[in-house]
Amino acid sequence: MNAQINLGVGSTTKGIAPISTYYGYSYVQQIFPKSEINADAAGNITGLKFYLGASATLTNSSDWVIYLGHTTKTSFSSNTDWIPLGDLTQVYSGAVTNNSGVVEITLTTPFAYNNTDNLVIAAEENASGYDSNGSGEAFYVYTTSSNRSIYYRSDTVNPDPASPPTAGDRNGYNSSVTIVGLTPSTLPACPNVSAPATNATGVAIAPSITWSAVSGATGYRLSVGTTSGGTDIMNNVDLGNVTTYSITPNLQYGTQYYYKLTAYNTSGSSSGCSERSFTTLNIPCPSVSTPSQGQAGVSLTPTFQWAAVPDATGYKLSIGTTAGGTDVLNNQDLGNVTSYTLTTPLSASTVYYYTLNSYNSTTASSSCSERNFSTICTTVANVPYSQDFESAIVPGLPSCTSNENAGTGNDWVTTNNNGYGFTTKALTYKWNSTNAANAWFYTQGINLVAGTQYTITYKYGGTGTTFVEKLKVGYGTSASSSAMTTILADYPNVTNSTPITESINFTPPTSGVYYFGFNCYSAVNRFYLSIDDINITESALATSETASVKKDNLKAYPNPFADDLNISDISNVKSISVLDISGRVVRTIDKPSSTLHLGDLKQGMYLVSLEMKDGSKQVIKAIKK
Repeated sequence: MNAQINLGVGSTTKGIAPISTYYGYSYVQQIFPKSEINADAAGNITGLKFYLGASATLTNSSDWVIYLGHTTKTSFSSNTDWIPLGDLTQVYSGAVTNNSGVVEITLTTPFAYNNTDNLVIAAEENASGYDSNGSGEAFYVYTTSSNRSIYYRSDTVNPDPASPPTAGDRNGYNSSVTIVGLTPSTLPACPNVSAPATNATGVAIAPSITWSAVSGATGYRLSVGTTSGGTDIMNNVDLGNVTTYSITPNLQYGTQYYYKLTAYNTSGSSSGCSERSFTTLNIPCPSVSTPSQGQAGVSLTPTFQWAAVPDATGYKLSIGTTAGGTDVLNNQDLGNVTSYTLTTPLSASTVYYYTLNSYNSTTASSSCSERNFSTICTTVANVPYSQDFESAIVPGLPSCTSNENAGTGNDWVTTNNNGYGFTTKALTYKWNSTNAANAWFYTQGINLVAGTQYTITYKYGGTGTTFVEKLKVGYGTSASSSAMTTILADYPNVTNSTPITESINFTPPTSGVYYFGFNCYSAVNRFYLSIDDINITESALATSETASVKKDNLKAYPNPFADDLNISDISNVKSISVLDISGRVVRTIDKPSSTLHLGDLKQGMYLVSLEMKDGSKQVIKAIKK
């Protein structure tokens, strides 16, 4: 058997080397380092073997020209960094065949390899047409360091190796190849390291070094240092016969490290192996839990909380009243803690922006997300009240409003022009693919007077019949789901894809501050539910007005009633509205008769509102038994 050296033989990964079988024409150059070839001495290369599947076809990929050469390059620096044809020697031109998974080429002109430089193998394929081979490349390759091969391939342009076009790309792999004619050294070759890549950045602080097995090696040794040639982290540590190793303990964040991996056997260790370097990632940003992004109703002395960052020795906080601002706190060092409470109160009803960074002795986190929140309202709104969401900073809520997630789905957010008829900013619940919704949005607290009738109007809508949404509207004495004891509307089948404007009358039973809640309780994996233009006004009718219309002295009987309620004089009554005690209209009767058939109403107190033909109104309290 002739002397030969195998590189990457046994891999079944496919790639664009030594030629492309999946395109009509191609030109590929590859660099094989001297340390990887690991020849015992200089000698003549008399043949090459390339590997592919035994059944792979080369019908349209068989016209090859092969060139060999020496180079001091270790990689291709750009897509135009071809090795000039003048530095290469043509060693073969002719047809090739697949013999049971091997393309074996005997060189027409043996190539004298000097065993000093790196080896270049270049190949052009000149047959038109391509071979599908399962819609991909056919030849086997093995992983190398970055940019060890460069290629051009085309179905229409046959590249000229004397002036090759800009490459399609460079790759971190080479052909699985047997170099015939060279005798391998009894010492093992240098390992082909695949990770971390040369000069890699952002590497984990517990990095894994990974390499390909070296033929004849019985083990590997690793040196790591913080300077070139240094061994202050690991000094030629024997790793055993493995192909991956995780460095422990953790390295420092944001630090450049240098390392060299060698193979060994009973004859000795590989020599001339390249030193490589990588830089670890910066210390991570803290994972902040509160205040959450866009949170409303935050205390004037908020507490910031976050998860500890491994190896961090402290944290710094910046707060401002504008995006990127630091007018409240400017990178203040909080020490090595995971929570911090402001001691100086913030302003009420104000949006604040903040950024939290971690640090240690060598590095600090960077590009951490800026979050914003709005502080609580110390004032209460009066009627008329309006909320059109235009003041909100998407996706946050308007000042003085708030969210409550009473389930495991998402929260309401502010969106801008989300479609389906909502062309400006609006309140939107976006679907959750795994959990049903139970999200509440609350208005600012609003002063209401007992016995006064108010009207709430709002727009609501979904996205059509494909995704049915569900919505409730209620009010209560605090911004919490448990306080939403009066439900004004329930829409269990929201299928409209354009906004509907709703108006509901109600009368609060007692004077005080009330909050209005909008509850999305849609099923899992729906789509969008949106709310906009919430308005609360005093209705034209209020029970306090009845004194001015008592002159009509109309009466309702029997009172309490069971099924029918009679009006003493219907001649001047234009229409009648029946409201429940919460102020919701439950029956409207135009051109009424003197007997009202109300047997389907539930037991309780009702307000019977009589609209007279002269425009006046009278309200009569009636009790359904």
